[in-house]
Amino acid sequence: MTENQRETFRIGPDSDLQAELFHEGRVAPCRIENLSAGGAKVTSDLRMPPRAQCTLGVRLGSSIRTSTSVEYVSFLMEVLDDVLPEQGPVTYRLRSMTGPGSTEYEAAAKLVFMAQRQALARETGADQASPMVSDEERRAKLRVEQQARFSKKSLRPGPGPD
Repeated sequence: MTENQRETFRIGPDSDLQAELFHEGRVAPCRIENLSAGGAKVTSDLRMPPRAQCTLGVRLGSSIRTSTSVEYVSFLMEVLDDVLPEQGPVTYRLRSMTGPGSTEYEAAAKLVFMAQRQALARETGADQASPMVSDEERRAKLRVEQQARFSKKSLRPGPGPD
C-alpha cells in the first residue's frame, strides 16, 4: 500500500460541484476528476496548451454552500500537462498558482476539506458531526442518550442505601 504524500485534502468526481474553465476569453464546462487547494485534474472540451494559465470556476453544491455561505470559488491555475485524444474531451492536470499561506489557498483548502468530509459521510453513512461544528440536532440527540444512560443518583456521590 502506497502512503499518500500529498499535503492537502483531495475530493473526487462524485462531489457536489459544478465547474467550468476560463481561458483567453473562452468558457467551457468541465468535470472535476479530483481537486485540492494545490491543483486539480479536470476533463473538458476546451483546448489549452501546456503552461497556459486558466481559471477554474467551481459552483458549490447546496450542502457545501449551506456550510460555507459561499456559492462560487475561482482557482487561478496553470496547465501542467494534458491527455489529448483524437476526439472528445481533454484531461488536464492543473497546478494552483497561489501558494500555501495566501488567503486564496487557505480558503480553497477549507472548501476542499469540507467537500471531502461531506463525500466521506455520504460514502460511509457516518454522521458529519465534528467538534468544530455546532449542530442543535446532534446536541439534542446526545442529551437524550445521556439521560437514558445516567440517572440523577448515578452522577451524585452520597451515602448508599443502608
